Amino acid sequence: MPGYFFDSSALAKHYHVEVGTAEVDRILQLPGARHFIARLALVEIRSVFAGKVRTGVIIEDDFRLLRRRFLADVTARRLQVVRLTNASSESQEGSSSNTRPTAVCAPLMPSI
Repeated sequence: MPGYFFDSSALAKHYHVEVGTAEVDRILQLPGARHFIARLALVEIRSVFAGKVRTGVIIEDDFRLLRRRFLADVTARRLQVVRLTNASSESQEGSSSNTRPTAVCAPLMPSI
């Protein structure tokens, strides 16, 4: 079962259409794939959405809607929240586990 790790920048593309949204959505729809986010993303994604309000890309009502959609995905476990530590990343380097993420979404996205 493939796994994908999303950083906050890549994940935000699922909630607000921008360059890279189609690729993120394609990955999120892969049958049997697991989708991981760091615990820190729970805070960072709100900051990404708030930045869009500050820059006038979205309005506050949109911010609240995006936040609710994100939290619904976390609650429904469509996104699995994981705690990342130096020790866990070092221990997985030599691991052959099929459940560890096999791709990182963020580098697949064009820089903006």
